[in-house]
Amino acid sequence: ARLVPPQVDYVNGVAKLVARMKTTELEKAVLARAIDLQSTEKFSVVELFYRLFHNNPEGYTFALAQDPQKLGWFMGASPELLVAKQNQYIFSNPVAGTLARSADPVEDQAQAERLFASAKDQHEHAVVIEAIADQLSPLCQSLSIPKLPSLIKTQTVWHLATQIKGTLKDPDMHVFDLASILHPTPAVCGQPAPLARQLISELEPFKRNLFAGTMGWSDVRGNGAWAVNVRCGRIFEHSARLYAGAGIVEASQPTS
Repeated sequence: ARLVPPQVDYVNGVAKLVARMKTTELEKAVLARAIDLQSTEKFSVVELFYRLFHNNPEGYTFALAQDPQKLGWFMGASPELLVAKQNQYIFSNPVAGTLARSADPVEDQAQAERLFASAKDQHEHAVVIEAIADQLSPLCQSLSIPKLPSLIKTQTVWHLATQIKGTLKDPDMHVFDLASILHPTPAVCGQPAPLARQLISELEPFKRNLFAGTMGWSDVRGNGAWAVNVRCGRIFEHSARLYAGAGIVEASQPTS
């Protein structure tokens, strides 16, 4: 296994973002890293897909092979819905703010409470919700956004998440249009997006490709569901590259 970039470089990158937040309008940026894995045994794509689905049944499990010999399989199990549309109704479930779970039930519950009480994580989450609300409000005749996020969990982490629901002014609007308006949210890029994107391209030593993009389906009527490509990786027969990002705000501690 090899970290890309090495730990010290990643921590330095986070520190640079925090410093920029003190002197510019940058409010949030998501800095990603990768881990390259080599295996003597062959990875079974089918088995891996099944396990991802089994471990995270509430999430969005995906696998895509454009050219498996050259590009491998792009696979993941995302907890995050970018946007879904059903006739005039739309839904989004942004996720931002994360803390590791514990095997001990008492400590696990304490971790959940710590995350919910964290001013830093609540702020990071609010940045995402505000941006999505600003983009959806002009398109909707009604928009429902809870005042506080909810706690959701995967096998390994707690998240802050908010379930957004709306009714479109134009029920014929295609889900592709909604996805292209919302993407990239501050949950994978930052706020403001152009500055965050520029800093990400300077600090990350790899191309994201489909990581932090969006994947889903649509039908002939323009309905569909699109998830955010996180908790994902590119899987080859004997190697894999897995991706992870962290939402950085001014209160972030680089070593954390």
